[in-house]
Amino acid sequence: MKVNMLTAADHVANHNGRLTVVDVFDNIELTECPAIFRAFGVAGKIMPESKDIGRTYTGLIRLRKSHCKGQLFAIKFNLDFRKLSKKKVNAVAIAMMIQGIRFEAYGEYKLTLSVEKRVIASTKIAVVKKSTGSPAAAKKKKKR
Repeated sequence: MKVNMLTAADHVANHNGRLTVVDVFDNIELTECPAIFRAFGVAGKIMPESKDIGRTYTGLIRLRKSHCKGQLFAIKFNLDFRKLSKKKVNAVAIAMMIQGIRFEAYGEYKLTLSVEKRVIASTKIAVVKKSTGSPAAAKKKKKR
């Protein structure tokens, strides 16, 4: 199988196979850590190969801090290719909204998609300290 997309966003939804993704991000700016991040959407599109048609797999979406044990979340799901046809292009859409993720520290995090315990896609997300004020205000302050 081939992953066409794996991303984090403010809002995701799957409406009968049509994927809606709003405000994709790869950086999260927080004023302080630890902090609770209100809404975290995960979206993906997976294209099966011919050998996958008619099969069901177990998938896992996981977010963890890079180079650390433990995870912020791990969600299992079924990846069902049983109703797909070999005669047309098919993709399975994944959309999950996770509420209230607690980030303990700034740094690099990794969002992974695994199928049958094998990582098939990943993307990095940086949790950074939110800068205070605008760059223009910072320049004025330096000149004084």
